[in-house]
Amino acid sequence: SWISLAEDPQGRWVIGHENEGLVRITLPKNGKAKLESIKVPVRECRGLVFAHDSLYAMANKSHSLFRLRDTNRDNTFDQVEMLKKFSGGTGHGRNQLTLGPDGKLYAIFGDSVDEPADVKSLPPVVPNPDDIQKTPSGFVARTDAAGKEWEIVVRGLRNPYGIDFNAAGDFFTYDADAEYDMGSSWYRPTRVLHLLPGGDYGWRRVTKRWPPYNPDTASIPQSTLDIGRGSPTSVEFGAGNNFPAPYRNALFVLDWSYGRILAV
Repeated sequence: SWISLAEDPQGRWVIGHENEGLVRITLPKNGKAKLESIKVPVRECRGLVFAHDSLYAMANKSHSLFRLRDTNRDNTFDQVEMLKKFSGGTGHGRNQLTLGPDGKLYAIFGDSVDEPADVKSLPPVVPNPDDIQKTPSGFVARTDAAGKEWEIVVRGLRNPYGIDFNAAGDFFTYDADAEYDMGSSWYRPTRVLHLLPGGDYGWRRVTKRWPPYNPDTASIPQSTLDIGRGSPTSVEFGAGNNFPAPYRNALFVLDWSYGRILAV
């Protein structure tokens, strides 16, 4: 499967797939498309973004974020630097990347990934840091171009795959449900979330999940839109395209289970 997609500064498409390496496609105005393999030691890149004269690749099966650079300008990535390793499983793993309006990289993770112990968090601070690993949840982290300064921005997610910013600078995701809860009174459907810095969205693996409203957790941000059953993957805002006006402000979300794209 091809699982991620990013446009490079030359207008070509770089694609991540489930195996090691990348694929690059050049779409000419006339003639056939050119497809070439890029041999780099990164496995299952679920997140790709061009920024800061580099290609950043979140390689799920390599458990790491990489920075790839073409220093000799020959259309090859001759410099491959691992910026940070993230321990944990690969199912609900290391997912999409996006560039924030502040120039930082934003990475989103599912609840199989361990939240790094050496990364600071935005307030509210968790009273007991041990609770983070006892009740794992997905999270959003951001970093600078060099991958040196990391910060946890959001936590309490289940298995969000995509993340993107709207024109106002707010960021959103499409988070998963717990499929084994279907039919129960505590089932929470797949949902679009407006991610607030410092927010905790209440997912704690299986039965430790917070209820949608609880006097003890009244500050939990509510979902923007409940969608129902599905399996969220990438998200993308329509800003800058040539679609009709209502779709330029829409958030497009991909649902793997039903093979559909929804405009929110």
